[in-house]
Amino acid sequence: MTRRQKKAITPEEWDFRSLTEDELYAAAKYEYAREIVSPKQAREARAKLNNYEKTAPKDTLTAIPAVDGLSCLLMYFSWEHPKFPLPWLKLPPRTRTKYAKNTRQGIIGNLFDGFITAIPSPDELEVSRMVELIESESPKHDIHGVYSWHFAQINWLRSDKQILAEFQRWLKAVRPTGVKPVVVKGKKAQSNDHTLLKWLAAYRLDSTGMNFTTAQRHINEHVGKKLNDTLDVLPRFSHASGWHAAIRKAITQIRRTSA
Repeated sequence: MTRRQKKAITPEEWDFRSLTEDELYAAAKYEYAREIVSPKQAREARAKLNNYEKTAPKDTLTAIPAVDGLSCLLMYFSWEHPKFPLPWLKLPPRTRTKYAKNTRQGIIGNLFDGFITAIPSPDELEVSRMVELIESESPKHDIHGVYSWHFAQINWLRSDKQILAEFQRWLKAVRPTGVKPVVVKGKKAQSNDHTLLKWLAAYRLDSTGMNFTTAQRHINEHVGKKLNDTLDVLPRFSHASGWHAAIRKAITQIRRTSA
């Protein structure tokens, strides 16, 4: 992966404090995609897919057009977000709200608040593709997690307590090798989307040629006395080790997004 060196950087590229909590998931997905897809590629993807939708026969399978350097998922992402790759924070408020609403976290209506995720959702898949995903032994990775597909039969005449107990046993049986259970401290699991954006902010500041010291100075000069970082998205770290770790993690996430 080739790093894109930038001579200057605007706050919209790294200061995500103005995001709402409802935007975090969609904004993280959107901003990581921006690291891979160029404006030219996005325009090409939209043009080809628009033409494909108009001309492809509805009753037969035809090859989806390709754009050099882009996966099919990133092509469709560009198509579904007409203003992409304009920075998320430069999008009109209505557009941000629309994109956040349309970015699915849960299976149905964010039913599980993003912890159980179907991307694409079952109603968007052909039966043959659904069976292929269910039978696949390889989990899918993206910037938000590790996913695998399963088919379940539930006996609703059993009590909720019995169903949940069986579900717990099933979880242990099907958990992918090497994916350990997440230990949650506190009252509820917190989204990691703010952390993803924090890593990306560090990565982008580093791409301008800033090091840990100069980046922290730049952040302090920009923020001033009004920190107001309730979502914890500013790339402020106590030690250089945290700064460098964030950059490495951002690079890993970018590679996963491009796969």
